[in-house]
Amino acid sequence: KEFLLEARWLTPAETEGPIAAILAFDDVTETVGEVEFQRRVDRFASVGDLSAVIAHEIRNPLTGIRTTIQYVGGKMPRDSILRGDLEEVIKELDRIEQFTTDLLQFARPKSFQLVEQDINPILETVMDNLEIPFAEAGITVRRDLAPNLPGLPFDRDAIQQVFLNIVLNAIEAMPGGGQFRISSSVRRYRSRLAVEVAFSDTGCGISEEVIDKIFDPFFTSKPAGTGLGLSISLQILREHGGRITVRNRSQGGVTFRLSFPVRAGAGASG
Repeated sequence: KEFLLEARWLTPAETEGPIAAILAFDDVTETVGEVEFQRRVDRFASVGDLSAVIAHEIRNPLTGIRTTIQYVGGKMPRDSILRGDLEEVIKELDRIEQFTTDLLQFARPKSFQLVEQDINPILETVMDNLEIPFAEAGITVRRDLAPNLPGLPFDRDAIQQVFLNIVLNAIEAMPGGGQFRISSSVRRYRSRLAVEVAFSDTGCGISEEVIDKIFDPFFTSKPAGTGLGLSISLQILREHGGRITVRNRSQGGVTFRLSFPVRAGAGASG
């Protein structure tokens, strides 16, 4: 939480007595979070149109190249040593294809089918699907999901993609094992009610020099990453009226906090 502290002296005329001092604390957590989120959105909003053009220009010749390589491979003897080389080329083409797919998703997000529902089952599904990777990495998991959350209008597949991306990043940040905690709760701000989801890990954390860049398109610290995963997540959340912040934890690791506004009159989902 972040507060604004205001201090001022009161004169004898104001207090009708001795001089006094007033300390006023104003919770500005919501305002700071909104400014930070909007700054990140504005940072790459203009990149979308250019990304779409680039993706299309890459994808069109890519199809022809792949078809030609497969045709040539089919004409070679089965025992040809060149077959292995062609298979490696196909793998690289697949990697480029995945990049262009991510690029198009970033530039032209699909239309979302918003259905009011409980967000907890999506979190449970993501965590259940990753039980094996968690176990293989030696990571213990804690789930603190609040019951009877207000229903939220969201696209299940899109929000699940956001959660999955964040959790996979956390697993990669703890190659030597660690602890991972996921929580959901309702939080009341001065002007609104929100459902918040937090993902915390005990991994290596994020360098302060780059923490403000992790949502930028094409920024990545991974050797084979496209740098679009968190950018796409940010875009999905924006389309859902939500926001995301990230902070390094004092005891190590990071916490990603997602906030979804609750519409007026929304009841508990279960």
